[in-house]
Amino acid sequence: LKHLAEHDSLTGLYNRQYFMDELERVVGRSARQRGGIQHALLYIDLDNFKFVNDTLGHLAGDKVLVEVTQMLRKRLRKSDLLARLGGDEFAVLLYDVDLPQADQAAEFYRLQLADYIFRYETKAIDVGCTIGVAMFTPDVSNKEDLLARADIACHIAKRAGRNAVHVYQSDDKENMASMHADMGWARRIKQAIENDHFVLACQPIAHTDTLVVSSYEVLLRLRGDNDEFVMPAGFLPSAERFGLMLDIDRWVIEHAVASLAALRKNTPQLRYSVNLSAKAVCDAGILGVIKELLVRYRVEPSAITFEITENVAIGNMSLAVQFMEQLRALGCFTALDDFGVGYSSFAYLKDLPVDYVKIDGSFVKNIETNALHRAM
Repeated sequence: LKHLAEHDSLTGLYNRQYFMDELERVVGRSARQRGGIQHALLYIDLDNFKFVNDTLGHLAGDKVLVEVTQMLRKRLRKSDLLARLGGDEFAVLLYDVDLPQADQAAEFYRLQLADYIFRYETKAIDVGCTIGVAMFTPDVSNKEDLLARADIACHIAKRAGRNAVHVYQSDDKENMASMHADMGWARRIKQAIENDHFVLACQPIAHTDTLVVSSYEVLLRLRGDNDEFVMPAGFLPSAERFGLMLDIDRWVIEHAVASLAALRKNTPQLRYSVNLSAKAVCDAGILGVIKELLVRYRVEPSAITFEITENVAIGNMSLAVQFMEQLRALGCFTALDDFGVGYSSFAYLKDLPVDYVKIDGSFVKNIETNALHRAM
C-alpha cells in the first residue's frame, strides 16, 4: 500500500505526491545549510507527446511514457530522484551538484531524448523534450517557489523553439507576467472552444470588374468579456505556444462548414475560403475531420477553398504537397496565401498543387495608380 501511494502505476516512478514531500524536505535542509551543499531541479516536458496521443491513441502514449522512463533511468545516479509529475511531465532532483553540473546533466537528457524516435506499427515520430533547470538558492522560499522557477524556465525554453534547456535566472521573473498572461490566454482559448466564444467574420471576395461577391474568406475573432472582438494577433501567438492551434483549426473548420451549409440553402453558389495553420498541414487526422464534416452537412467539396501560407507550405514541403493533393482529391480547392513575403520562389510554386495564388497585400496595394506596383 505504501508503494502504491508513492509510485506512479504506469511507469513505476515516484509520483507527484512523494516528489513534493521530498522537495519540501530538501528545500528545508538547504535553508538550514545556508548555501553549503547545492542541489538542482530539472523539469522535463516531452515535446510531441500530445501529437502521439491524438494521432496514435492513448495506448501508444503510454508506451512512449514507459520508454522515456527507461531512458531517463539509465542516466540517473543512485543518489538522484526521478519522478513523474503527471501527463508527459517528469522531474529529476539532482543532489550535491553545482550549476555547470546541473546544466550538463540536463543537456545530456535533452540529447538522449532528441535522438529518440517512437515507432508504433508503421509510424515513426520524433518525441524530444524541453527542460527547465532551477537551483536551490538561498532566496528560494518554499517547494512551490522552486517548482515554479523550473516550470518557468521550461516554458521559456519552449518559447525559444522547444528541444532546448533553460536555466532559471533572477531576471526571468520579468517573464512571469507575460507567462501568466500567456497561460490566461490558453485558458480563455480552451473555454472559447468549449463554449463557442469564437466568432467567424466573413470578408467578401469580389470580382474587380463586376464587383460581384460569390465567395467569402472566413476569419476568426474571439468574443471578449465585454462583447468586444479580439483580433487573431491577440490570441494566436499564445495558442501556438501552448499547442492549441489544431483545436482552433478544428473549431473553425466545423463551424465554417456548418455556416456554409445553412447559407447555401438560399444562395447555392456561395463559397468559403478557410485558413489552415501549420499544425493542420502536419496532422494526419485533419483530412478525416474535413471529409466527415462535408458528408455530415452535405456541403459540396468544391464550395470550399483551403488556404495555406507560403511559409508553411515550403517549410513542410512534402507534407504540404501530399495534404493539398488529398484536399483536391476530395474535390476542394487549394490556395497559397501571403505569396511574396516569404520564399517567393516560382520553382517551389510550380511543385505545389494550388488552384489560387494569393499575392501579399504589400504587392497589390495601389496597383491601380502605381505603375511599379502593377509591374511587380
